Amino acid sequence: SSGINAEWPLRPGLRLCDDGFENMCEEIGITCKVHKHQLCDEAKDCINGADELHVTCRTWSKSVCKRAFGMKNRVLKVPLSWINDGYKDCEDGIDEGVVYPT
Repeated sequence: SSGINAEWPLRPGLRLCDDGFENMCEEIGITCKVHKHQLCDEAKDCINGADELHVTCRTWSKSVCKRAFGMKNRVLKVPLSWINDGYKDCEDGIDEGVVYPT
Protein backbone atom coordinates (compact mmCIF):
# COMPACT_ATOMS: atom_id res chain seq x y z
CA SER A 1 0.00 0.00 0.00
CA SER A 2 1.11 3.53 -0.60
CA GLY A 3 1.01 6.37 1.89
CA ILE A 4 -1.10 8.86 -0.03
CA ASN A 5 -3.47 6.73 -2.02
CA ALA A 6 -5.94 9.03 -3.75
CA GLU A 7 -5.91 6.78 -6.81
CA TRP A 8 -7.03 3.62 -4.99
CA PRO A 9 -9.96 2.29 -7.02
CA LEU A 10 -13.01 0.82 -5.32
CA ARG A 11 -14.43 -0.43 -8.60
CA PRO A 12 -12.86 -0.42 -12.07
CA GLY A 13 -12.87 3.07 -13.53
CA LEU A 14 -13.86 4.82 -10.30
CA ARG A 15 -11.49 6.52 -7.90
CA LEU A 16 -11.27 7.11 -4.17
CA CYS A 17 -14.29 9.04 -2.85
CA ASP A 18 -16.15 8.46 -6.11
CA ASP A 19 -17.49 4.94 -5.74
CA GLY A 20 -20.94 5.95 -6.99
CA PHE A 21 -22.31 5.04 -3.60
CA GLU A 22 -21.05 7.00 -0.62
CA ASN A 23 -18.31 9.33 -1.86
CA MET A 24 -16.90 9.18 1.64
CA CYS A 25 -13.26 9.82 2.51
CA GLU A 26 -11.54 10.06 5.86
CA GLU A 27 -8.56 12.30 6.52
CA ILE A 28 -6.37 10.05 8.65
CA GLY A 29 -3.53 12.50 8.91
CA ILE A 30 -1.64 14.97 6.82
CA THR A 31 -0.15 12.18 4.72
CA CYS A 32 -3.06 9.78 4.35
CA LYS A 33 -6.62 9.98 3.05
CA VAL A 34 -8.63 6.77 2.67
CA HIS A 35 -12.13 5.76 1.70
CA LYS A 36 -14.40 4.63 4.54
CA HIS A 37 -14.12 1.04 3.36
CA GLN A 38 -10.35 1.07 3.70
CA LEU A 39 -10.76 1.60 7.44
CA CYS A 40 -10.72 -1.39 9.79
CA ASP A 41 -10.07 -3.95 7.06
CA GLU A 42 -6.87 -5.45 8.49
CA ALA A 43 -4.84 -3.89 5.66
CA LYS A 44 -2.54 -0.97 6.40
CA ASP A 45 -3.27 1.63 3.72
CA CYS A 46 -1.49 4.47 5.54
CA ILE A 47 2.26 4.13 5.94
CA ASN A 48 1.96 4.18 9.74
CA GLY A 49 -1.16 1.97 9.83
CA ALA A 50 -3.31 4.81 11.17
CA ASP A 51 -6.28 3.63 9.10
CA GLU A 52 -6.42 0.53 11.29
CA LEU A 53 -6.11 2.54 14.52
CA HIS A 54 -8.80 5.09 13.61
CA VAL A 55 -11.54 5.80 16.20
CA THR A 56 -14.01 3.94 13.94
CA CYS A 57 -12.04 0.72 14.51
CA ARG A 58 -12.33 0.81 18.30
CA THR A 59 -15.84 -0.67 18.64
CA TRP A 60 -16.94 -3.74 16.70
CA SER A 61 -19.98 -5.90 16.17
CA LYS A 62 -19.83 -9.49 17.37
CA SER A 63 -20.92 -10.78 13.98
CA VAL A 64 -18.99 -10.79 10.71
CA CYS A 65 -19.96 -10.24 7.09
CA LYS A 66 -18.42 -9.98 3.65
CA ARG A 67 -17.60 -6.34 3.03
CA ALA A 68 -19.47 -4.81 0.10
CA PHE A 69 -16.59 -2.54 -0.95
CA GLY A 70 -12.85 -2.39 -0.60
CA MET A 71 -11.41 -5.77 0.40
CA LYS A 72 -14.20 -7.79 -1.19
CA ASN A 73 -14.65 -11.39 -0.15
CA ARG A 74 -13.04 -10.61 3.20
CA VAL A 75 -15.18 -11.70 6.11
CA LEU A 76 -14.70 -9.11 8.84
CA LYS A 77 -16.46 -7.62 11.83
CA VAL A 78 -18.34 -4.39 11.23
CA PRO A 79 -17.57 -1.18 13.13
CA LEU A 80 -20.59 -0.32 15.28
CA SER A 81 -20.84 3.15 13.73
CA TRP A 82 -21.60 1.52 10.35
CA ILE A 83 -24.61 -0.46 11.59
CA ASN A 84 -27.93 1.02 10.49
CA ASP A 85 -26.20 4.12 9.11
CA GLY A 86 -28.19 4.04 5.86
CA TYR A 87 -25.44 2.40 3.77
CA LYS A 88 -25.02 -1.30 3.04
CA ASP A 89 -21.47 -2.03 4.15
CA CYS A 90 -22.00 -5.81 4.04
CA GLU A 91 -22.47 -7.53 0.70
CA ASP A 92 -25.88 -8.89 1.77
CA GLY A 93 -26.93 -5.64 3.49
CA ILE A 94 -27.38 -7.36 6.85
CA ASP A 95 -25.76 -4.38 8.63
CA GLU A 96 -28.85 -2.36 7.67
CA GLY A 97 -31.26 -5.02 8.90
CA VAL A 98 -33.83 -4.55 11.62
CA VAL A 99 -31.58 -6.27 14.16
CA TYR A 100 -27.89 -6.78 13.61
CA PRO A 101 -26.04 -8.72 16.31
CA THR A 102 -23.81 -6.16 17.96
